[in-house]
Amino acid sequence: DKQPTRIRLCYPEIALRNRAVHYFAVSDIIEPNLEWQKYKYELSKQHWDYDFRRLFYTWTPDIAASSFAPFVEIANREKTGGKCWNLDLWIASEKDSNSETVFLLWLEESIDMRLRPKFVSPDTPWTKSIHACTIRRGKIISKDVLEIAGEGKSGLIPQWGRFHATPDGRLYVIYYCAGKNEHGKQTSENRIMEIYRNGGHSTAIKIPLKHPFNKFMLATERGGSLPSNIIDVLGYTDGKPGINYARIRL
Repeated sequence: DKQPTRIRLCYPEIALRNRAVHYFAVSDIIEPNLEWQKYKYELSKQHWDYDFRRLFYTWTPDIAASSFAPFVEIANREKTGGKCWNLDLWIASEKDSNSETVFLLWLEESIDMRLRPKFVSPDTPWTKSIHACTIRRGKIISKDVLEIAGEGKSGLIPQWGRFHATPDGRLYVIYYCAGKNEHGKQTSENRIMEIYRNGGHSTAIKIPLKHPFNKFMLATERGGSLPSNIIDVLGYTDGKPGINYARIRL
């Protein structure tokens, strides 16, 4: 019951280095499952409902001389009508640019709760998770679930994240999570963990901010900033209006 359609990719993270280009984006199309589309209309009375359920990556080693490689699918939540959202992209510095490792960061939501009662097994849990993967020359080398929460899991749900690199080549993820802690108290916090070159990650630790950032930007290399042992954070925070700034020393 799916209507064939071209997949439009939107909201990309793009990185350029030495004429190489790396592109990471999310599908953004009107619901292709006609039965789901009809049901969503009954709920919302809107004739459209956009689908953000697949993530894709592509690259070219030389934008002036080579076409982009075929897209690689990074994540897919079509089966249960979940959601994916791309967060960040980082290129590790290597002596040989042809062997550079690309790191991707994204969120996944396992299921659209509106669909579960009618179209998906009731045993399918709702979860939300933050993921990373490594890619080399357009091929996935490793994938890693950094944090997962929801039904049957912990209560602090990952909501947002960004990469931060240091001058010695180490890579970190700074992310936001919110929900009920192990004592049932509503809480939110920013956490940081290290991402390893060959896959895997360290244990996350809490960043002691009085007002955690729930949506934020960092001083990224994709924007022209150099790697640093200082993390500059700009964005929205819990409990304070407007745009806020924090400076964190690693």
